[in-house]
Amino acid sequence: SDFSFTTHCRKERADIRPPKTTSVKARARTLNLILKRWCVPRKSKSCCHYHTVLESVEEVLDHLCQDNYCDALFSSFPEQCPRCMCMNHGTSCSVCGLSFS
Repeated sequence: SDFSFTTHCRKERADIRPPKTTSVKARARTLNLILKRWCVPRKSKSCCHYHTVLESVEEVLDHLCQDNYCDALFSSFPEQCPRCMCMNHGTSCSVCGLSFS
């Protein structure tokens, strides 16, 4: 069958390869972009506000894990940036800014 829950569209080209794993460096850069969108009060015992916000990630992960929600159809965005290997939708990378087609 040509239908699959795990693919966005089936292409008949032989040069289509599965995406490469996004590096830790690129995942960290993406997470830093998200952290700047959060308003978290700075803890007085923290060395800096950045580390306060970074520590709040653990709270978020605990919340998501305790939710007992499972998304069997979860998938990454369909396009991979050839420069930073982050997944995107559209023709430009929202992480490094590269335009691609």
